[in-house]
Amino acid sequence: MTQIAADALEGFNPGHDLCRYCVNAAVLLLAARHGKRVESLDFALDGATAHEAPLPPGAVHLELDASAVRAKLEDVSRYSELRADVATLLARHGEAALAREVLRPAAPHEGLVALEREPPYYEVVGEERRAMGVYTEVLRYREHLQPLVRSLWNELGLPWPGEGRVS
Repeated sequence: MTQIAADALEGFNPGHDLCRYCVNAAVLLLAARHGKRVESLDFALDGATAHEAPLPPGAVHLELDASAVRAKLEDVSRYSELRADVATLLARHGEAALAREVLRPAAPHEGLVALEREPPYYEVVGEERRAMGVYTEVLRYREHLQPLVRSLWNELGLPWPGEGRVS
């Protein structure tokens, strides 16, 4: 069986969530147009779901030793674009979040109609930054991300949950 692993839908970073939606669309298209079954797995980038116990059915996990965690930190430190995300991850969950890799089965229609956590974390942070004068507008799931994904699903002819093909 073919597998694909990508960002989890966490509501932490809209760019990461958009990656998950694109992978979900690809998995659905491969099944619908080519009859190819691809097992979709996700991994937490925020780290919160990496501490789940017990693991969900079908999950795969790896425990990394101290040298592997150090190597992971060294690798990620080379990317200036990730520094803020890594600092937030470490502040919220500690290095232990980097020591356990968890790949969970991902549902292709997850988060289309609603996110598990609303408002998502990125909206909460966006509001805080708007209040500080850093942002003039807050990126929102229902106003911005969901319509973008709905448009993508429509363009690709994929069914929206409960509606059949999107109109």
